[in-house]
Order: sequence, then structure tokens, then C-alpha cells
Amino acid sequence: MAVKLKDIAEKSGVSISTVSRILSNDTSRKSKQETIDKVVQIARGMGYFEQRAFAHL
Repeated sequence: MAVKLKDIAEKSGVSISTVSRILSNDTSRKSKQETIDKVVQIARGMGYFEQRAFAHL
């Protein structure tokens, strides 16, 4: 099953837009480092980055 931004947002307790901004390195709005670390850790744990690496296949 594919990991969606919604899944990461629910598990990390932030909005989908916050997850999107953090994972795309969008700096237009700041997030606390604690939030960034939490979202990235959860995304890694759910396999989000591995999924993205093979999305083009």
C-alpha cells in the first residue's frame, strides 16, 4: 500500500500541507525543527522515501 501525505500527517499530528512543505523542502513557511524531525522520522519509518525513489518505474 502506498504511503500518502495524509497518513504521515495523521501519525505526526500536523496538517497535510505541513507535511507537504517539510518533505518538499519548501521554505516559504517555517516549521519548528522538532516538527521537521518528527515528520521526517515518521515518513522514513513508513517507507515514504523508498516509495518515492521507485515511483518513476
